[in-house]
Amino acid sequence: MSTTRINPQLIPKLQAISGLIFSIYLLAHLLNHILAFAGRDIYDKYFATVSKVYHNPIVEIPLIVIVPTFHMILGIKQALSRKGKTTTLNQVFRYCGYGLTMVYFGHVLATRGQTILYGKETGFESAAFTLSNPYIRHVFFAYYVTFISMGIIHTVIGFSKALQILAVPQMRPILSIVRDSRVLVSVILVLMILSTLGILSYAGAFYKIKWVGYEHHRQHYEKIFNSIFNVVGLNVHLE
Repeated sequence: MSTTRINPQLIPKLQAISGLIFSIYLLAHLLNHILAFAGRDIYDKYFATVSKVYHNPIVEIPLIVIVPTFHMILGIKQALSRKGKTTTLNQVFRYCGYGLTMVYFGHVLATRGQTILYGKETGFESAAFTLSNPYIRHVFFAYYVTFISMGIIHTVIGFSKALQILAVPQMRPILSIVRDSRVLVSVILVLMILSTLGILSYAGAFYKIKWVGYEHHRQHYEKIFNSIFNVVGLNVHLE
């Protein structure tokens, strides 16, 4: 009985292509968080536009489920066969990839699952509540900063690697820029600063949040937490 195997030389190219495709969604999603710094009105207009695209099941299932799953499987396959030492930047890139692999689908379930299981759309106020409620804001702030930072690092360096793997002669001027570690680190730092400003905006650090349904969000998250913690006999009450 014969088995079909992927050509080892083809794996890096397939991973590069899947990573570039997935990065379209990641960058669109990251920009939404950054735009929180510009104010809720701009955030809501942008979110209403892009969510119609990537929350459409025809787009969402391939882009947010199938493509990243394929990318992670190929990444794990390469990690298991990888030998030798590498640069510090590559090590950081890989560790961020491992971290994202462990938490990505949990994050998708925690966000999109609210819509599927509870009929609740997440948006500005949903994120703002998690960063405003005194019982949970510190945990969520650390989670958002860590998760987004890993995503930025892995996406920026991965984008550079993908272009190098798929390079054609016409891309040489671009490659000389995107393979420069100073350029990569600079882009990463700028995006991390902007995203952190966005996260602080959810918490009301730069302007007062005009709540529409704070009590609704409180009851919603209280219900979710209790559905989890009641298993161990804990009852959660959020202010």
